[in-house]
Amino acid sequence: MATTAWKRSRKTNYRLAQGVTPLVVLLLLVAGWWWADSWQYDRSALQAGEYWRWLSAHLAHGTPAHGLSNAVAVLLAALLAPLWMNRWPGLLLAAGLMAGVSAGIWFNNDDIDIYRGFSGVGHGWLMVAFAWSPWLGVWPRFAIVVAILLKVVWEDSGMAMAAQFSGYFADAPVLIDAHWYGALLAVPVALLAFIAYYLRERMLPRASSRF
Repeated sequence: MATTAWKRSRKTNYRLAQGVTPLVVLLLLVAGWWWADSWQYDRSALQAGEYWRWLSAHLAHGTPAHGLSNAVAVLLAALLAPLWMNRWPGLLLAAGLMAGVSAGIWFNNDDIDIYRGFSGVGHGWLMVAFAWSPWLGVWPRFAIVVAILLKVVWEDSGMAMAAQFSGYFADAPVLIDAHWYGALLAVPVALLAFIAYYLRERMLPRASSRF
C-alpha cells in the first residue's frame, strides 16, 4: 500500500510540475494588473534601485484586454511545447527574455521612461515554443519561427495597419523595438532545436544499425 501511495504521489507531483510555468506566469500576470505602477519599467525608479522592475515590467499591464493577450501567449506556448515550456526551463527562459528585453530598452531606448507588457517577451517565448514543439514537423516549425521574425520586420516597416492592430491589445503605444529584442534573443534557442533535430536524425540510423 505504501509503495502504491508513493507512486501516486510521484505521478501527482510530476503532473503539477508539468504546469508550473504557465501557472506561475498567469498568477503573476494577474498581480501585474493590480500592481502595474509598482511593477512597470520605470527608468527613474530603476536608477533609484528598484531592480525587480527588470523582470516585473513584462508582467505589468494596464487593461484586462492587455493582460488577456499576454495570457494567451503563455497558454499557447504551454500547449505547443509542454516538456520545455511548462517546467523549470520555461521559467528560466521567461526570466532570461525579461531581463534581455529590459536591457535592450535600457541601453538602446534611452527615450523610453515607462514600459510595460509581455509582447516583447511573448515574441521570443512563442518562437522557442514553436521551435521545440513535438506536435509539428521540422519544416512547419521552421516556417513559423521565420514568420514571427518577418512579422516584426513588417511591424518595423512603419505600416499603419501593424501599429493599429497591436494597439487593440495594449494600453499605450507599442514599442516595436521590444519585439525585436525578444525575437533576437530567442533565435539561438530556436536554432538549438533545429540543430538537435538534425543531429538526432543523423545519429538514429547509426544507433539502430548496431542492433
